[in-house]
Amino acid sequence: MRELAEKLIEETRLSSLKRFLTTPRRVLAVLYAYTICSRLEDCVLEASIASALYVEALMENDRLDTSWLPSHIRVHVERALSDAEDAALRAPSSLYAQIGLDADLLARIGALSMLATRGLGADNLRDLLAKFAESLSYAYAADYIVYTKPAKSLVQILRPHTIAMAKWLVEELSLLGIDSSIKAERSAGGLVAYIDIRSCLGARASKLVSVKPSSNCVIFKLDYECILGNMGYKICIPETTRTR
Repeated sequence: MRELAEKLIEETRLSSLKRFLTTPRRVLAVLYAYTICSRLEDCVLEASIASALYVEALMENDRLDTSWLPSHIRVHVERALSDAEDAALRAPSSLYAQIGLDADLLARIGALSMLATRGLGADNLRDLLAKFAESLSYAYAADYIVYTKPAKSLVQILRPHTIAMAKWLVEELSLLGIDSSIKAERSAGGLVAYIDIRSCLGARASKLVSVKPSSNCVIFKLDYECILGNMGYKICIPETTRTR
């Protein structure tokens, strides 16, 4: 997938952007930004891809340098970053902020998001559950936080992939002695969805849920304790990251 993202960046004549493709979500964000922009009128591909890459980095708590960008691209990127930072307070008015945030949403769900995640292995059940919780939560909440029409169409295609993969994981875990199910619920901060562990190797699992506000979202924390040990992880509730 990185090769495809690099090819699209080369077509924008902003080859230096390739050095920022350091995570799977950034790669996917570039690809989805291209798809969204290609389906919109009056959308500039260079501004769309650059904005999505910079916004995705911002979502990963990494602020990239914009000073080297051509001025006609930089103005769009910087406005997109400003709008994205305030998305928890007000809906972005910038088209490229909307594309960047929608590309981030799409990069979190779907089969490619699962397959492209580094370090996601069968040897670490906690990380596996955390990744599915993020993807499921964004898939279930997508209708509330998506902005562009093309992204809305893509969500309808990707969401069934996410849920199907979660069902597959539930079935395979049951073969290994872990009884679980997909659970979606409303919390104080919005909608979350995750794979709920009920028992491990025949022993009942205990679950503790806590909700805590942070600077830019509300954290939904799950702590499981069973014969396998502690499997705690956090979800940044999708609906609280963006305002409609």
